[in-house]
Amino acid sequence: MGDESDIIPKLGQLSQLELRSVWKKEDKVFTPWLAKQENLNLLADELGLPPLEEHQREVNVGRYWADLVCKITGTDDYVLIENQIEPSDHKHLGQILTYVVGLDSDDMKIKHVVWVAAEFSDEHLAAITWLNEHLRGKISVFAASIQAWRIDKSEPAAKFQLRARPNDWAESIRGVGTRAPAQGIDINREEYWAAFAESLRNRGTPLKIREVAPRIGFYTFTIDASKGAYIYVYRSVSDRVIGAYLSLALAPGVVRRVYERLLAERESIEREFGGPIDWRELETNKNYRAQIQYVEGNALDRADWERQHAWLADQAEKFYRVFKPRIDAMPSKATLLEEAAGSPD
Repeated sequence: MGDESDIIPKLGQLSQLELRSVWKKEDKVFTPWLAKQENLNLLADELGLPPLEEHQREVNVGRYWADLVCKITGTDDYVLIENQIEPSDHKHLGQILTYVVGLDSDDMKIKHVVWVAAEFSDEHLAAITWLNEHLRGKISVFAASIQAWRIDKSEPAAKFQLRARPNDWAESIRGVGTRAPAQGIDINREEYWAAFAESLRNRGTPLKIREVAPRIGFYTFTIDASKGAYIYVYRSVSDRVIGAYLSLALAPGVVRRVYERLLAERESIEREFGGPIDWRELETNKNYRAQIQYVEGNALDRADWERQHAWLADQAEKFYRVFKPRIDAMPSKATLLEEAAGSPD
């Protein structure tokens, strides 16, 4: 008699849907859907970008309207997103070029352009490659296809797939790419996080290493974008400290439920973590944090980077090991939203 591991599982039928059956209109349905924080999270993860937040929809550029402009959280870098739920076409390629020129100003510097379409022709992928070669160091251009799938009769699920990106995107974290040269404190930030990423790579971390070293004071890892769960490690030059925390944000209506479920396990979590955790509600229903005590660390002292990076990596991996299985085991985002809708508060 065989054991349970011999039982053949019953699996559902995976089927791809026509995009128009899910999003009826580009401007009034697809763009508002994409602008939702949880969907921007999914897109950013696929592209390898830091978390994005909506800045403005339907931005006027002369006689035209750009679909969506986002901002990379915690920076002054803007991302232009042009989307369509049809195969790529010359019209949208031309619009992208028009928007990049029209939106270039001191108030809004476009650093990245993202073209989302049902599929891309070889000619349009070649055009993106040409743009990246000629805009190198100024603007990065990405292409991402959008698909819709369901299992049996389940609700549709969206999937982004990276189709094109700058050729030097993967190498830039090692300092051999040709991004616009960093200036001032950004030089130290970029080199600091590039060295941190290299230390993670050398230790065989389970964390997903970003392909471009950020020029900001923190480095993020995604646990579950749909539930707004991220790990942050950070440095503060002014306070001469380094630290780490779990962030629950960027997914309104869900993060409070995730936070409450984790808080209910506080005792076992802290025991498994090996020390106390400071649990904080920063903004009701929007922003929660589980943070550990920071330690001394002067990020300007290169001789101390190895120690700082080892400590940050240890803490980030511990957050991942302790929190990810618990968040993965929680109900789906849809179920959590139902719970929130049915709650008396």
